[in-house]
Amino acid sequence: MAQKITESALLQCDKGTTPAQLKVDSQRFFYVAGKLVATAEDKQGMKNIPAFGMCTITRKNCTPAPIAWQDTSRKDDINDMKLLTEKSSCMCSQGGKITIHQVGHEETHSVE
Repeated sequence: MAQKITESALLQCDKGTTPAQLKVDSQRFFYVAGKLVATAEDKQGMKNIPAFGMCTITRKNCTPAPIAWQDTSRKDDINDMKLLTEKSSCMCSQGGKITIHQVGHEETHSVE
């Protein structure tokens, strides 16, 4: 089973030069290890998904433009919002693929 993702999870874009920490604001009441659990609605560039340094496609500072999270939870949700898992990814409209590098917590919290 995949792991739940929480705020402060480390994200990586395959076209960016540095990782970035996920910011969760889609919900304010469900926590794991004292951190908010991330949902598929945590997808706004520069709000939830910070810049990844330089973009190797545009050769300028990264301005994330995420489209939508894929490979989210199949069954589990929070208020009808699917949960992000360690297998989730998100395409950027600039051409990069954003993936989860670290889940944001050290406990085991599986999700379906």
